Amino acid sequence: MATVKTELSETKLKSLRALLETRHAELDAEIENLENDIKAKTEDESAESGTGGNHPANEGSDVRDAEQSATIHNDLDIMRQQVVEALQRMEDGTYGLCQRCGKPINPERLEALPYAAYDIECQAEMERAAGL
Repeated sequence: MATVKTELSETKLKSLRALLETRHAELDAEIENLENDIKAKTEDESAESGTGGNHPANEGSDVRDAEQSATIHNDLDIMRQQVVEALQRMEDGTYGLCQRCGKPINPERLEALPYAAYDIECQAEMERAAGL
């Protein structure tokens, strides 16, 4: 894979870095809030179980809520990791280059999805191969 120099200006890189740093802070806050909600719900359920238990119908919805929270937490963790990796690519000088083919990623794509690691063609090809 031949590496091509990114075509992004210093001003554009600074703007995208600010977007990534803001998104990182937002994701950290969302994850912290979700973890606090899970902790509070767990504490509430522990207190309720000491008063005679939960109704079976409530237990089913509690399981569903826990699974949903775990899925959301996982999705947020993945997105946060993508943001961290994008910031690292900025440090390495490879930001804005497709991690698969090395070609520049369209600046409009980066504006919309600043943590994009692949150009649109490679992303579509990988999604097709994965059956998405």
